[in-house]
Formats: sequence, structure tokens, C-alpha cells
Amino acid sequence: MEKRIQDMPKRNICEKIMPEKIEVQSSMFRVTRCRWHEAIHPWVRVHPNPPDWRLYYNSAPGSYFKSGAVPPTPFEPDRFYIFPKEYSFSTWSDRPFPHFYIHFHIYDKLPSPKRHFELPADPETVKLIRECLATGHGWENVQRRTMLAYAIIGIQMSRLPAELFTLHEMPDPRIESICEFIENNLRHKYSNTELAERTGLAKNSFIRLFREKTGESPQQFRTRKCIEYACGELHYSMHSIDEIAEATGFSDRFHFSKAFGKIMQMPPGIYRRVSRAQMK
Repeated sequence: MEKRIQDMPKRNICEKIMPEKIEVQSSMFRVTRCRWHEAIHPWVRVHPNPPDWRLYYNSAPGSYFKSGAVPPTPFEPDRFYIFPKEYSFSTWSDRPFPHFYIHFHIYDKLPSPKRHFELPADPETVKLIRECLATGHGWENVQRRTMLAYAIIGIQMSRLPAELFTLHEMPDPRIESICEFIENNLRHKYSNTELAERTGLAKNSFIRLFREKTGESPQQFRTRKCIEYACGELHYSMHSIDEIAEATGFSDRFHFSKAFGKIMQMPPGIYRRVSRAQMK
């Protein structure tokens, strides 16, 4: 009996109950805005160098867009449209139409395509959008609404060419965690020492690793994320520039405007007017 046991092939008891780990990073995919307008018109917007990706679904005719040399194009009711980060375009309408959209971020180190994408509106995702709308606006359904928004984006982004999302360098989980922490706390300006303590690294080692993985210093990263958030507020909200400056942790409007102009090449007031300007 003992010999038979010894002769049995040795197997790791964890092989069946502990499958190989699949690495994922929550900071690589982030929904920032999900909205629905039952009937919007006029829809005249200019989107100069937007800081986020966008998915649009207009389920009835009446809306159009244009970008660079691309001729004016109607939003077809049976299609999803995805516009990458930093892809400038303008939109307008000639009648009221229903408009669903999601703004989101993907991993910063992935280059943004210089084109938009049109995808057939598959029944599964259209159903998810309807379920998302059915959750209403109340806080009690925010968890399900959030899951549905991520599902909608995940399905559509997975239909794009896989090479768009291929990484050529392994991310560092410590830096990814800090990036997510900064984005969740834009109102607070943490020092490099405080950020380094959260990683367990010495300050200089942390700054060096952060720059190696992101291409910028921790404070440059924070400033850029503050300005990206501010762009959305300037475009969509009625908050004053002073209120937006406070929400992004700047001491006053002057310092906010200076940082905004350095990144966006225009003052925040002009950005707000341009992004809401009517097309001639």
C-alpha cells in the first residue's frame, strides 16, 4: 500500500482550486461621466483636444459631427461612436434627438489613435443602455448604474483592434496605486514625501520610479489630472472658474488659470467659450 502511494505521480493540490492569476489594474480604466438627454437641441459643441475618451449613442437621426479633413458626418441611430482622447471634433444638430454618452480614461501610456471609430449597435449593449437608463438618477441605484456603464464601455472597447491596447512595458502596481489615489483626491495636494510613504519607498526613489513609469513627476501628473477634470467641468457644468479652481486644489483662480493655460494653450474662460461656441 505504501509503495503504491509512493509510486503515484505527485500533483500540486492547488492545481485545480488555485488557477493561475490573471493580472488586472483598476487604474487603467475609469469612467468619469455618464449622461442621457431624452431630447437635446441645439447640440452645438466644439471639443478641442479633449482629455478623455468618449462613447456616443444617438438612437434617432438629427445630429452630426466633423473632425479635421473628415467631411460632416451624421450620427447614425444604429451605431456607436468612439472618440479617442486628444481627438478634436465638433458636433451640431438640426432637430431634437436622444443622446447617451460616456466619458472615460484608459491607461495614460497608451497612445491615442488619430481617428474615431464607428461600431454597429449590437442588441446586447443597447439592452444594457436601456437598463442603465431605467436605474434613474437616484443614489440608491448608483452601484448598478456604475456597473452597467463599465460593462457598456468594456464591451465596445473590446471590439476595437487589440493592438491599440498592447503594453510594451510592465506597469508597477505601486505607481498605479498612487496614480489612482491622486485622481481620487484632486482637491488635496499631497507632497512627494507623503505619496512616497504610501509606497514604502524613499522619496527620491519614488520620484525616480514614478517618472520612469509615467514620463512625468508626481506633481506634474497631479496637475495634468486636475486640468483634465477642469476641462469637463468647464464644458458641461455651470460652476464658476473660482469654484473649479477650488475643487482641483488650487489656492486661487490666478494659479489655476496659469496651470490651465500651460497645458491647454488657452485660459479657462476662453476654453469654456470655445467648447460651447456655436458653429458658423
